[in-house]
Amino acid sequence: MTPNVTKTEYVLFRRGTRVPAAGEDIPLQLQGQQIHRSAHREVKDVRLLGIRLDSQLSMSQHADYLKKTLVKRIHQLAAISGAEWGPSTADLRSFMLGFIMPVLNYASESWYSFTCTTVRKKLETIATAASRAASGLLVATPKQDVHFECDTFPFADVAALSALAYYERNLRTSGDR
Repeated sequence: MTPNVTKTEYVLFRRGTRVPAAGEDIPLQLQGQQIHRSAHREVKDVRLLGIRLDSQLSMSQHADYLKKTLVKRIHQLAAISGAEWGPSTADLRSFMLGFIMPVLNYASESWYSFTCTTVRKKLETIATAASRAASGLLVATPKQDVHFECDTFPFADVAALSALAYYERNLRTSGDR
């Protein structure tokens, strides 16, 4: 595959707020050709393997995308759940674990560790809303009770366990290369 130099977009990843001046050129090359800032489009975020990366790596764009995507699924789950009718709680939990949580957990071991507190709260809210819809509990129910009733863990714990499992798997298989 040969990338098209004229259609190239780029993102400047940075932790600070300093943005290079408009005339300041960045030494980037693609296929031996210099990429000049004026000739190519700088974008604020990019989608890479389904993960939205913004220029400061705050993951806020990705969290907003997940919220937008999963709110629809959570509403679908809540629409079919009811205390007196509808599928059992076990069936709703299975639906949540198979239809909502994989989207939320996708590659979390690679990006969750460097997210800010605000983004983590947003992701935790999504996971709790999914558990609440699956268990049929009210909005006023405390998070701990929601996770206990639905037999799930908070998203922070799931992401941490996922990252640890990934790390352990890499340690175990590093000698195979």
